[in-house]
Amino acid sequence: MECAIERGKLAAALGMVKSAVCANGLPVLRCVRLEATEDGHAEVSATNLDVYVTAKADASVASPGVAIVNHETLARTVATMPEGDVKLSTAEGNGLVRLKVKCGSSRSAIYAMKPEEWPVVDSGKGKSQKFCMDAKELRRAIMSVLHAASRDTTRRNLMSVCLETAKDGFVAVAADGRRMAAFCHPAAKSPPPKAKDARTVTLPLRLASVISSLLADAAGDVVAEIGDRFFSARTDDWSVNGKVIDEKYPNWRQVIPGPDQYGARVEADRSELLRALHAVEVSGSEIDRGGLFAVMRIAPSGLVSFDSATDGSSSHAELKAGGDLPAKAVTCGINIKNYLDALGASVDDEVEMLLSPDIPPVMFRSAFGLIEVVMGVKPGMTLAQAINGNGNEED
Repeated sequence: MECAIERGKLAAALGMVKSAVCANGLPVLRCVRLEATEDGHAEVSATNLDVYVTAKADASVASPGVAIVNHETLARTVATMPEGDVKLSTAEGNGLVRLKVKCGSSRSAIYAMKPEEWPVVDSGKGKSQKFCMDAKELRRAIMSVLHAASRDTTRRNLMSVCLETAKDGFVAVAADGRRMAAFCHPAAKSPPPKAKDARTVTLPLRLASVISSLLADAAGDVVAEIGDRFFSARTDDWSVNGKVIDEKYPNWRQVIPGPDQYGARVEADRSELLRALHAVEVSGSEIDRGGLFAVMRIAPSGLVSFDSATDGSSSHAELKAGGDLPAKAVTCGINIKNYLDALGASVDDEVEMLLSPDIPPVMFRSAFGLIEVVMGVKPGMTLAQAINGNGNEED
């Protein structure tokens, strides 16, 4: 193999595939696969056997070929080199293969593994469906719901982002059993009924995170493909392919309360809500499931107050809100972290909260298509149980 590639482009390609490198895995999984192709490109690939990422860059190719080298070693070498074209070539000697890296007066030789040692990854090809998605909207969708995905390794199907695609748009969903976030494109106040032509795929948390990271600088459309066991996405600069979760995703639509289940709609300034929550976070008492506990009270006058206390200290914060306020005061225990996450995912200046005295969950709605249901704090209660009216959030 012999080729030349601009240093910045090579560094960018190595950065794109870094999220798929298995830093603590087998030696070959700590490597990247460099390929100089006959059509004048350099392809950099990495895999952890579940996710496979390839970044492509223009190159001057004198001799096509493949080299397998340690990602960290190559990235650090390239980072220390001056601006200009980096010349890459492989050389064999004494039964070893080395990748020679040269740029200006800087030269390095990196041990390379044999090309046949690179793992063959099952792409899961077979029956599949291809379609185009707006890159920026897909990234916004994943980023808006990612915080709500479960981190509990015993709940594999919830350590994910569920993507439901149809001809007229798509919905991204994540949940951990105590909160659920859904992003609708195009934007809607409530998720549309599942379309007849809808295709659902459950992306593992890592795959969803890698896709989101790659989409950060993407523009225009991304070509996506859904198969029985895989999901792939590609642009002119990169491609990603990963295994999907084959367990059925829970029926998330039944978690969203119907319009007749909410008796109040509260409109509040998002920055004021964040300020109040951060104020009571200082004295919030720890909750077994993670996060800090506080009590929220919404009065018919529109006064929204938060109180927390722990170890002899206490905090109080309040703000004024508008909307269709409750006829009588609503009080509920909340997980401060879940509320902060929900507000942090929104980009609206004003937040809409729907609630009822009889139903613990509070539903946040954003104009740009994000809907989040967050339940009140009561040990052992799930979102579905709360919506079905099995008790109030406070004992």
